[in-house]
Amino acid sequence: MRILALDIGTRRTGVAFAECPPGIPFILTTLRHESVRGFLDQVAQLVDVRCIDHIVVGLPLLSSGKEGMQAQRVRSLLSLLALLGVCVSTLDERYSTSRNSSQNPDAVAACMILTVFIDRLDAKSS
Repeated sequence: MRILALDIGTRRTGVAFAECPPGIPFILTTLRHESVRGFLDQVAQLVDVRCIDHIVVGLPLLSSGKEGMQAQRVRSLLSLLALLGVCVSTLDERYSTSRNSSQNPDAVAACMILTVFIDRLDAKSS
């Protein structure tokens, strides 16, 4: 399975990638986009080039665990991502943004999301 993780922001989206097995995630890039269309076009290109089977999207819940405006915005994109023909799931991304990563914090957050997702896959299979 080839997995893409997305940490979606309003103008930037961090991207990480892993192939399972062996399930070692790595930072791929940070997408810059001004519109939903621009975002979807860039993700579609990555899905095609990397032969992605599954997209995991970080869901930015509030510290209370409830969904705020940003989480609702991300949810609105899920059905559009599913149109790319891949399985799409979400993962609570609270506290995934690294404060020590000034060079590429969005992609680092995506990599952390992907790490948790892979760990959960491994736990289910054992």
